[in-house]
Amino acid sequence: MRIVIVAVGSRGDVQPCVALALGLDQAGFEVRIAAPARFRGLGAEHGVAFDGLPIDPSALLEGDVGRAWVESGRSPTAFRRGLLDMAEPMWERLADAILEACMDADAVVYTTLGSTAWHVAQAHKVPAIQATFSPVNPTAAFPPMLLASPFKGIDPWQRTPAGALARSYHRASHWLFAQMLWLPLRRWVNHWRRTRLDLPALGLTSPALQVAHDGEPLLCAFSPAVLPPPRDWGPNVVTTGYWFLPPAPGWRPPDRVAAFLAADPPPVSIGIGSMTGRRPAEFVAIAVDALRRTGQRGVLLSGWAHLGSGDIHATAADVDLLVADEVPHDWLLGRVSAAVHHGGAGTTGASLRAGAPTVIIPHFADQPLWGDRVHALGAGPAPIPRAQLTPARLAHAIAAAVHDERICTRAVAVSEAINAEDGVGRAVEHITSVLEAATEAGRTT
Repeated sequence: MRIVIVAVGSRGDVQPCVALALGLDQAGFEVRIAAPARFRGLGAEHGVAFDGLPIDPSALLEGDVGRAWVESGRSPTAFRRGLLDMAEPMWERLADAILEACMDADAVVYTTLGSTAWHVAQAHKVPAIQATFSPVNPTAAFPPMLLASPFKGIDPWQRTPAGALARSYHRASHWLFAQMLWLPLRRWVNHWRRTRLDLPALGLTSPALQVAHDGEPLLCAFSPAVLPPPRDWGPNVVTTGYWFLPPAPGWRPPDRVAAFLAADPPPVSIGIGSMTGRRPAEFVAIAVDALRRTGQRGVLLSGWAHLGSGDIHATAADVDLLVADEVPHDWLLGRVSAAVHHGGAGTTGASLRAGAPTVIIPHFADQPLWGDRVHALGAGPAPIPRAQLTPARLAHAIAAAVHDERICTRAVAVSEAINAEDGVGRAVEHITSVLEAATEAGRTT
């Protein structure tokens, strides 16, 4: 059976899908990934068949619109505006490429930003399974990832007026958020469905809400120990655990990186992944100042923001600092005293898995959610939103992460829970059961 995995987004969206592809391949499926062409090398390193999609997420995020989007914080309207502004000039070309990649698929697995594949699967009458790295299914337990709940400290399941209000607010906010994203896209999507797929137009209700209502399969690729599944998610929503990808066969760390990590004391890892923003130099200055104030050594991960690309040693001469490019998280984060990052789902999973006390500086999207969860678990101090970041605040958070025994102990406990899970294995098991059921249903009709 041929399975196509459609992964649209940054490395944090693509890398877990490579891990899933390896698991499906071992289970006997013929697997191919359709993802941004810049990640073709990542697929090749692990021997995964790859179709390059005509989208460069790094170029999008480095443009003015992308940088503003990254800095949109928890504003749903700014998030929507940035997403639409980036999608408008390239949506149809990307959708056509996804259609071509899925042409001979017997089943499709798609990430949330690759939801065009859902329409293709509908046209081709093959099973479609959504994969998400953040909670997208509506629930009464908490609001959508962008929103902070005004009912913190209130159990939404308690049978009290406050609990009822919390449940109603959370459900309504999921509905509104889904509709807010869908309605501006509806005209584009329906035109493409009619002209490319010969499918009828969709109505006013968001397909995301329809998928949830119909109980279509959804894989949540994060740990139930980090975010327990709400009681109102049905059996179609499976929280598998993270999909971790080991380093490519034969990978070795650069000598200078290995030597720096081998020295004492262990450094603090600092990076913001694909979060470019409009002030990367300011972030570097804050990070260096915080390391100076705490007396910590540091590894600055360059990432798509190209952190430390200038003459950093002129401003950090008195700080024991290493600037590194891409270093696999599962090798790096087990060798640091704390991890400071933006709170992307994959990076958060990697730092928690490594048992590294975690300081999250959320920029936008699901990052505030993961910052809140890390703090609630006791595995890190309270998150510091990027707009509120100062050297003093970051220094205070780093000191707490490195020296607070309660945080260090909780980080180890969370790590043990995550390492006891087999996220890829559970995902493969569920995909297999879904496809077997679909095959059986086809035989009986």
